[in-house]
Amino acid sequence: MSFRNQRWLGPVFLTLLLGACGGGNSLLASSGGTGGTGMSGGTGGSGMSIGSITQFGSVFVNGVEYHISGAAISTENGTQLATGMVVAVDYANGTTATSVTFTDNLQGTVDSNTVNAHSGTVRLVVLGQNVIVGKDTVFVGDAGYPTIDTVPAGAVVQVSGYTNGASGTIRASLVRLVSDSWSSGSGPTLELKGVIRSLDTPTAGTFRIGTLTVDYSSAGSIISNLQNGVYVKVESTQGYNGSGQLIVSAIALSNGGVPGVDAANGTHLTLGGVVTTALNSANNQFVLNGQTVQVGTQTTYPNGDSSGIQLNAQLTVQGNMSK
Repeated sequence: MSFRNQRWLGPVFLTLLLGACGGGNSLLASSGGTGGTGMSGGTGGSGMSIGSITQFGSVFVNGVEYHISGAAISTENGTQLATGMVVAVDYANGTTATSVTFTDNLQGTVDSNTVNAHSGTVRLVVLGQNVIVGKDTVFVGDAGYPTIDTVPAGAVVQVSGYTNGASGTIRASLVRLVSDSWSSGSGPTLELKGVIRSLDTPTAGTFRIGTLTVDYSSAGSIISNLQNGVYVKVESTQGYNGSGQLIVSAIALSNGGVPGVDAANGTHLTLGGVVTTALNSANNQFVLNGQTVQVGTQTTYPNGDSSGIQLNAQLTVQGNMSK
């Protein structure tokens, strides 16, 4: 499916079983769908909602307004909450937020910026990761670079969105210009989150995140369980070496080392994301933003069937975590 034909769908109410890829977490969802109307509220109790901020009043996530007065606000790299950020909202009493947490996908230098004249979309390559920018992506620039297509190679941007864990492609909901340029030792810290692949292959002291090769041979801080399949955050203050590898100074676990949702057993969850692995008719599973989804006889669809669960479609599901 080409990007221009993809739709940002409204809340998708499914009765599902979701499980984190490679982990033991699961979500037994109570509702979901591909409808166009937003949800009117939470569950009447407590839970978590993960999705992009669509507007403020308090804060709207996955079609629900959560009241954030008194909530603990946590953001990454010194940013303030903004439209387009993918956040996790912990709530009580249905719509009273107790905390709002923003964690970006990456902050890094732009390798290239390509405009598709036919579709009108923009593809950035940032730290070796493909970032797809669509008409719904929020861009925050400055007077020198007021639109996304004007951002030059070498500029530093912060990206929030939904990642295809296998390819590393990010469908951006927010791109924020951080700096017009970057230099080793003085620029903002470069950071990227992703799954370790090809550890020490073919060269010792390297692994890959998406298409990016990481050189960790001089890193001062490394996790003890460095291995393929672990979800990590890497930081760099030196940039690329002569071989085009990102020289990282620190490697830390991200989200407990597992892609998907880190939520306690029994947590009521509303999860927005992009389908990154299509529905498999053999096992009735698909992957939504790093989270495996199991559909079955208990699944309900507002359109009557599962035809809306397509690769790259954006969906929202609800249910209870089970571990």
